[in-house]
Amino acid sequence: MQPSHLESLISACPELKSCEEPLSASVDLIASVFEKGGTLFLCGNGGSMSDALHISGELLKGFRIERRSYRKSSLGLQSGVPVWVLGNNPSLYSAAGNDLAAPSLEFAQELFAAAREGDVLLGISTSGRAKNVCNAFTAASEIGVRRISLTGMPGEPLAGMADVAIKAPGRDTAAVQEYHQKIYHALCSALEERLFGETGSMTGPYGSRYARFDFSPIVTYSISERENRTDLERLVHPPAVKPAASSDSAVRRIARACVESRRAKRPVILMTGAHFIKNGLGPLVIDLLDRGILTHVAGNGACPIHDVELALCGGTSERVPEALPRGRFGFARETAAIVNGAYREAWRRRLGAGEAVGAVLAGELRLEEEWEFPYREHSVFYNAYRLGIPATVHGTIGTDIVDQHPGASFSAKGAACGTDFAILAQAACRMTDGGVVIDVGGAVTQPEVLLKAVSMAANTGKPPKGIVTAVFDFLPADPRDVRDENKPGYYRRDLKSVVVRIPEAFGGEGHYVQGDQRRTLPDLYAHIRYLLKKGEP
Repeated sequence: MQPSHLESLISACPELKSCEEPLSASVDLIASVFEKGGTLFLCGNGGSMSDALHISGELLKGFRIERRSYRKSSLGLQSGVPVWVLGNNPSLYSAAGNDLAAPSLEFAQELFAAAREGDVLLGISTSGRAKNVCNAFTAASEIGVRRISLTGMPGEPLAGMADVAIKAPGRDTAAVQEYHQKIYHALCSALEERLFGETGSMTGPYGSRYARFDFSPIVTYSISERENRTDLERLVHPPAVKPAASSDSAVRRIARACVESRRAKRPVILMTGAHFIKNGLGPLVIDLLDRGILTHVAGNGACPIHDVELALCGGTSERVPEALPRGRFGFARETAAIVNGAYREAWRRRLGAGEAVGAVLAGELRLEEEWEFPYREHSVFYNAYRLGIPATVHGTIGTDIVDQHPGASFSAKGAACGTDFAILAQAACRMTDGGVVIDVGGAVTQPEVLLKAVSMAANTGKPPKGIVTAVFDFLPADPRDVRDENKPGYYRRDLKSVVVRIPEAFGGEGHYVQGDQRRTLPDLYAHIRYLLKKGEP
């Protein structure tokens, strides 16, 4: 087995043995920040500024490994990691030096504006006394940015302000700088090996031993070339559904629970697959958002795909049997660029996936390409964002067409959907006095996500007492079957978790509404409107 880069460094320079442990901790810390979509900031003065620039050069492209890009590049460009060297903006620094209350705050100001909680700052100072670097560390600690110092001996006060302190032996500036170069070369080599592995692809801590699909030959096409099954003419708008009393007793009870919950300021959560968008029912959901009935929409990974396509071109839902044998199913370029781009921005900015999609549609979050969404008024994610109501995405890896594209980042998708899961769990914590959860066509993902969110709420002392749950699905089902392993219903996650287990556990009630959602959802909407029009539950 070959020695690690850190072992090689210590073998060549035994006097750096004391640096081995903090250097290893620095590799772990910086790698974890990169793997979560964060940024490494660097700063230093004079020769240390040159060292900061040197480090950035090794990380922004291949150093010892020829890296492969996750994005297509006709120029053969390589993958890098996000690195930002403070101090390269003369306009900012002249203004900061003139306008700020005290001197030596330029690094701190730039970091305060650009960094986000969870990023990391590496500050280089041979003496450890550089005032502007110390001020940057103070700013970093206040905004949740981790800190690594690279100094000589004794390295104070900077070393004492760091989460990890690397101290090269000696006090002579030139000698310390020579050690610093050896240290950061080992740091960059170890980071590159950790993040990109032997294959040059960013794989996380370890590279798989198994062959992986190469995304780079994937061929995409413009969505404008595609025929859609759903267009604007298929949308069901509120005026087409008159307020009316439902003939279905379960629908009446669910509608009443929704109206009563909102009058008592309790949550009403809609969990859904994407068929309600493909069936043209989005305008009814948007109207319930506008009326303050729905407080949260939780969709699977297909929801933002169809929602974005509808906002972009006024149509969605391709003809799979025709596209699949031609190798074209799911390869519309625009869809993947927008949705995957939103996930990346969500990851970078610590947003949820749904919020990022809504912000992109609203024009408040810019992607690498400029997009216009002339039909965004029909988008659930846009309208939820406009109203400040959470619309979350609970995606899984490999289930959505955007996962097929070279630009897919599974780290970004996982992080963004993970944030949305935390948002949903927090919504479940607000149901201590009751509330309503409606699952439309979510057979596996939505019930499991809800079950875990509710369990987390209960675990932290906020159980959803008296919760009302409902599943709307096409398949016939008998809730009593969930108690018999010999019955198919026992294996239905929506039936078992949403209709039975959750309401039973917390003294609530569960309902199952069987039928085509193109009929049952407008029926529910009409009865909610009927109750609102009457002015009484």
